[in-house]
Amino acid sequence: MHQTLRWTEHAQLTSNKARRTLGLLWKLRGKLSQEALELAYFTLIRPKLEYASVLLTNLTVAASKTLERVQYHAGRLVTGAAPRTPYSEVLQKLGWDSLATRRDYHRLVTMYKLVNGLAPPHLQPLVPTTRDVNSRSQLRLRNAHHLHIPRSRTNTYKNSFFLYTARLWNTLPTEVTESATIRIFKAKCRNHLLSNH
Repeated sequence: MHQTLRWTEHAQLTSNKARRTLGLLWKLRGKLSQEALELAYFTLIRPKLEYASVLLTNLTVAASKTLERVQYHAGRLVTGAAPRTPYSEVLQKLGWDSLATRRDYHRLVTMYKLVNGLAPPHLQPLVPTTRDVNSRSQLRLRNAHHLHIPRSRTNTYKNSFFLYTARLWNTLPTEVTESATIRIFKAKCRNHLLSNH
């Protein structure tokens, strides 16, 4: 993390590392099948692009594009698409999600674990409370599952993991946030995110 709490440098370093590995795959593209190239991307490159992804809430548009560009070139490698093929077309052909969507998905899965006591105990005090916990009313609140978002005086705090993800959590339908198991939550959450991107 940079001393200014920006992720631009991290994104650039991550992109450079991933590009070096991707360059090796480009050299092997004539010897590997599409399935093997895709598996190599999932195994060797995407984990690099997603390192600390749940914390990258303050990522600038430019930094996000830097990471997405690597996935775009990986998608072109796997599909054999021409250089100017639109990114959305490459993703659709492969059935991949954008890295930005995957970051939101991973954040929400982490929040589900925190809200439902599935995360380490030392993190539990940091979890925002729900609206019904903060209310003194005896009436059942509409959107009672929504997380309480404290006021923030700085953009850095506003875009920190807990506040950013709490806002994201509050956009989810009740049927998603109240999923009985994490497996059900993952499926519903992914479907919701894909339908809104």
